[in-house]
Amino acid sequence: MRKHTIWQLIATLGWMAVTGCGRDDQNQLPRRFLSDDLQQFATVLATADESEWPQTLSATGLFQSLQPLLANAAFIPYSINLAHWSSGSRKRRWLYAAEGIVRLNETSKWQPPIGSILIEHHESPRTAHPVETRIAIRLDSEWVWLSYLWNDAATDALLVPAEGHEELAVAGEEDFIWRVPARSECMTCHNPTTGPTLGLRTEQLNRTYPYANGEENQLSYWQRIGLIGGESTWDSELSFPASRSDTVAVISSWSEADLDHYVRSYLEVNCASCHVSQSASNPAGALDLSYAADPKHWLAPASSSQNGLPRLTPGEPENSDIWLRMLTEDETRMPPFAVGSSDEFGLSLLEAWIRAWPSSSADPSTAMH
Repeated sequence: MRKHTIWQLIATLGWMAVTGCGRDDQNQLPRRFLSDDLQQFATVLATADESEWPQTLSATGLFQSLQPLLANAAFIPYSINLAHWSSGSRKRRWLYAAEGIVRLNETSKWQPPIGSILIEHHESPRTAHPVETRIAIRLDSEWVWLSYLWNDAATDALLVPAEGHEELAVAGEEDFIWRVPARSECMTCHNPTTGPTLGLRTEQLNRTYPYANGEENQLSYWQRIGLIGGESTWDSELSFPASRSDTVAVISSWSEADLDHYVRSYLEVNCASCHVSQSASNPAGALDLSYAADPKHWLAPASSSQNGLPRLTPGEPENSDIWLRMLTEDETRMPPFAVGSSDEFGLSLLEAWIRAWPSSSADPSTAMH
């Protein structure tokens, strides 16, 4: 890595550690002393010698405790509305930002400053056994992603090599299959088109969070403590719907507007990192599954799919490539990474949505928008 990157990071984190700005929960940016361990972690991570990186999660200084799991006091916990599917894991998230977060060009995306650290922690949905803890740290214009895989005793987690870890069963849950993507695979979703921080966008953050002093809208709270600027009330901003687990029968009773909004949000979160217009991984004319995409082009001819079926056949999910690719268990399954099992709710959602399209819709303009 470039030396100016290293020293910019060290200067940012070192200033925080030396000045030790205190925290006032009511009206100040939550800057706290960084522990010696955390400062050392960030400094070592900024060097080019991977062999010196902390080999265990406990050695990073990111957490005060692993049992129970308590993040370093410098971090702010947060949650998002609609999580991407990762074998059904439950997720917890934390953010450390040395300075304020900036909204990018009046879009819904937020950019943390140099030295920021994001944590995404995965647990079994049934037993809450810790599975993997993912860490992203911003070094100048670059981001570094690390993964720590928890041991069977849930006492610590080991650094996963750059090539990732092939599918494994979680302790005591042979039917819960997990795979750690390679670091190079991170860039497939965290790419220049979508941005490196997929969850830091208004649609995902515009929700309440149970803080120590009571529930409050996350973005309003971040404004109040100075983490973000502006005076928006967020009421008029688009929000993705909250995660749920309804069946096809229940989903079919939703209003057309609710179903359309949920499907668009689901496809945006789970698919549009790759399947978005003008993406390096999605050449011109390929499938665009972003929230704002025109659904007309989803009714494409059979030649556009790998299995010879149309992308979407109105009223017939069993003849729609977009649904079948989520259902399959071979190497063509979508989404392709960190998926050890099918998303039953996602399949139900897409099935209900496709069945709601008039099967006689020869003209895409007459299909549900």
